[in-house]
Amino acid sequence: MPQNKNTDTRGAGFSPEEEGHLPPGRPWFFGIGINEYQHFSKLQNACKDVRDVLQLLRERYEVYQSITLFDEAATRSAIIDQLYAFQEQLNEDDRLIIYYSGHGFLDSQGRGYWLPADAVARKASSFIRSSTLRECIEDIKARHVLLISDSCFSGALLTRNAGYAQAAMEEMERSRSRWVITSGRQREEVADGPPGGNSPFTGSILKVLRNNQDPLLNANLLFDKVTKLTRFNYRQMPQSAPLFGAGHEGGQYVFHLRGNRSQQAVSPATDTFTDPRDGKVYRTVNLNGLTWMADNLAYETGEGCWLYDDDPQNGEKYGRLYTWETAIKACPPGWRLPTDEEWKGLAMHFGGYYDWIDGKDYGNPESAYKALLNGGASGFCALLGGLRYANGNFNGLDDSGHYWTATEDSTAYAWYYSFYHNESKLYRYGSNSSMGFSCRGVRDI
Repeated sequence: MPQNKNTDTRGAGFSPEEEGHLPPGRPWFFGIGINEYQHFSKLQNACKDVRDVLQLLRERYEVYQSITLFDEAATRSAIIDQLYAFQEQLNEDDRLIIYYSGHGFLDSQGRGYWLPADAVARKASSFIRSSTLRECIEDIKARHVLLISDSCFSGALLTRNAGYAQAAMEEMERSRSRWVITSGRQREEVADGPPGGNSPFTGSILKVLRNNQDPLLNANLLFDKVTKLTRFNYRQMPQSAPLFGAGHEGGQYVFHLRGNRSQQAVSPATDTFTDPRDGKVYRTVNLNGLTWMADNLAYETGEGCWLYDDDPQNGEKYGRLYTWETAIKACPPGWRLPTDEEWKGLAMHFGGYYDWIDGKDYGNPESAYKALLNGGASGFCALLGGLRYANGNFNGLDDSGHYWTATEDSTAYAWYYSFYHNESKLYRYGSNSSMGFSCRGVRDI
C-alpha cells in the first residue's frame, strides 16, 4: 500500500500488480502536472516541470495554443476529455506536444499507467492505461503528436514494436508521427529532484531546448541529447520510440526555433471579433481552452458603466468600467463574463496569483502578471485601466487594472483579479459589486 508521505521518485509506491519542409501547422501544448494526490504520496516538482517547459517553448520556439491541468484539476475524466477534445480542435497539419509529469504505475502483467490526481490505490479503473492513451492519440487528426512522460515505469508506453527504422530528415515533417519520449525504462523508477527544482529528466530537456541554436530540432535528436545529460548524473535511462498502433507513419515532431522560419510565426492574438451591437472590433486569443477577448470591453450600456475621468480618449485605450451587475449583461451575444475558476485557471496557467482571502501566493503571481500584461507572451494584453469607486471618484490609471469575474463572493460582493504595477503581481480579491472595473469576455473554442 502507498504511504502518504513525500518521496523522491515518481512511482505509485506500491508493489506491481525552412525550404523543402512542409509548413507544420499550428503548434499546440497540453501539459499535465500533479504534485498533490488524493491517495498517493505527494511530488515536489511535477507542476513546476510542466510550467518551465511551457514557458521555455513560448520564449524560444512556438506555441499557438496551450492547455494545462494541474493538481486537483488533473482528474482522469479531465485528462481523457481533453484528449477527445483535441480530436475536434486540431486539424491535419497541426502539431501537438503532450507533457505528463506525475506518478506512474506498472502492474504484474507489465502494463503501464498514468495516475491522475483522483486515482485510487489498487483500483485500476481510476488509472489511465497506456493503451487508452494510444487509442485517444490515434484519433487526433494532427500531423505530429509528441508524448513526453516524466513518471516511473513510463517506458511501458514503448513495449510494442521496438524495432524502428528512422525516416530520413527530409521526410520527418511530411509524414505523420506519433512519438514518445519517457523519463525511464519499463520497470524503472525515476527521480523527482530537489524541492523547488526540476526532475533530472525535465532539467535535461530544459537545458537542451535552452542551449539549442539549430533552426530545426527533431524529437530523436532531442532524445539523444537528453539521454546523455540524464545518464551522466542519475541512474535512469530515458527511452524513445514511435507509438505504434496510434497512426504513426514514419515522421517526427520538429521544434522550430523562433526567427528561423520563412513563414511568419503564429501569433497568440491574431483573430478578431466584431461586436454586432456597435461595430467595435476586438482582438481575441485562445488561452487554456477558452477564447478570451484581448481588448477591454467598451460597449456603452447606459447606466452602470463609465469612461475613466469621463474622457473619450481613455475609453479608446482602456475600454469602459462596469459595475458587476452591468458587467454580467454587457458581453456581446455568444460571449460571457469568465468565472472565478476560469480566471484562476488562467492565472495558474501562466504562473499563479496572490489570494486576498488566504493571504498567500499560489504559484508565481509575478510570472502571471508579466505574461498576461499588455506586451506579455500570452497575448492577453491586460491593461492598467484603473477603477471607479462607488462615490464616483476614479483612481489608479496606469498603476492598476481590475477585472470582474462572473462569480459572487456573497450577496453584495464578487470576485475580481487585479494587476498592480508597483508590486508586479496578479491578485485575487472580493469587492463590493458597485465598484467600476474593466471586463473581458470569453467563449468556448
